[in-house]
Amino acid sequence: MSGSGTPPVRRLRGPPQRVRPDGSTRTVQTMGDDRVGGSADNHDEDDVVASVATGDGPLTYEFEPTADGNALTVHSPPGTGRNLRMVWTMSDTPVSRDHQACDTWGVTDGPITQQGVALRVVEEDGSVALAICVMKNIWMGGNWIFNAIGFDHGSFVVLGSVDLSATFGPQGLVPELPWRMCARVRDSTLDWKVWPTARREPAWGDAMFGTTTTLPAEWVYAGRPGFYVGHLEMGDDAEFTDESVTELEPER
Repeated sequence: MSGSGTPPVRRLRGPPQRVRPDGSTRTVQTMGDDRVGGSADNHDEDDVVASVATGDGPLTYEFEPTADGNALTVHSPPGTGRNLRMVWTMSDTPVSRDHQACDTWGVTDGPITQQGVALRVVEEDGSVALAICVMKNIWMGGNWIFNAIGFDHGSFVVLGSVDLSATFGPQGLVPELPWRMCARVRDSTLDWKVWPTARREPAWGDAMFGTTTTLPAEWVYAGRPGFYVGHLEMGDDAEFTDESVTELEPER
């Protein structure tokens, strides 16, 4: 598999769901993606749309699914820059303004691997035009801090941050992986939560595990939900499991 371009990877299993404000769900019927000429009925070989948020040289990560589709390994091949950041979405995920993404972070190599989820992703020719990404902090080893970053055509801005050292720190006491993250956007509200899978999933709004922030008006737009990885060193792998995306109905 080549480290350049948009490599094929697995699709999310099952149809997307739409969550109403009261928490109930209904299945969303999708019409596929004009870029791949597909429909909801002929997506046997759906690909991931992998996009560069910030590049570091000509190479990109390789995405390798397991045969059963239950896990995805992201690999950094020789020659890949350590400041590469990438986002991926599924080609049959519908564009929406309000949605949620979740993934579980499994075994990973390297001290600065950065995992997260992506919201409102707009992709242009293999690059991220716009995206809101929520991710683990890696600066100074402070993995108990989690940041929301807005990517805009190669530049980025901090949209929110939370210190969860009461749950994830201090250094030397950070819980072992796997961790799971969920993040969602409704209009200008961004919520996220993250927890070690050895613990029960927390409720939205639990300050021990996450936070809520209000987005500026320019970050309210339609895109696709997906996933984020960055700062893999050459030869490193990062494993993601139980990926899911959900379209949310706007609150009334």
